[in-house]
Amino acid sequence: MGQMFNPLDFVYIAEFLEESKVDKKEAKNRTIIGRYYYASFLFLRGILKENLKNYNSKEAKEFLYLIELSNSHKIILDFLNVLKKEDGKFRRVYNALSILRDLRNASDYELESPARVKSIKEMVDFNDDYYVELSKNKYKIIVNSKSDVENILKDRSKIDKILRKI
Repeated sequence: MGQMFNPLDFVYIAEFLEESKVDKKEAKNRTIIGRYYYASFLFLRGILKENLKNYNSKEAKEFLYLIELSNSHKIILDFLNVLKKEDGKFRRVYNALSILRDLRNASDYELESPARVKSIKEMVDFNDDYYVELSKNKYKIIVNSKSDVENILKDRSKIDKILRKI
């Protein structure tokens, strides 16, 4: 089997674009936001896959199957949503990924400018670098949560309980 792509490499592309002099600022910012989302989402999915692969429970096997399907984005958010109710420190991780996902969806599919973003109460102008910075900050929250996520995944009985609630 070949070498695995590191999803955090998407951040290099985001940073390259941030520093570039491309004059299509809105397109550039929309692309940067997407790279931060995918770096975050795939990073979290990788942690889940790596830490749950040796679980033999029906719930874990089903979850690992589901996070490979097209609705994996929702499944991982559902997992984090249940997790934050079990342990409040995961609220920031859930909120970060949720906002990033909503920004990414709007940046890819909402062509109006400013655009409506599900979890953000105001209309979003993707010409504004604020939303790039917001995406970068949400990405950092997720990456910095790695040890907390890995630690909770070691508690098999708690994880099976969480997975049953999804």
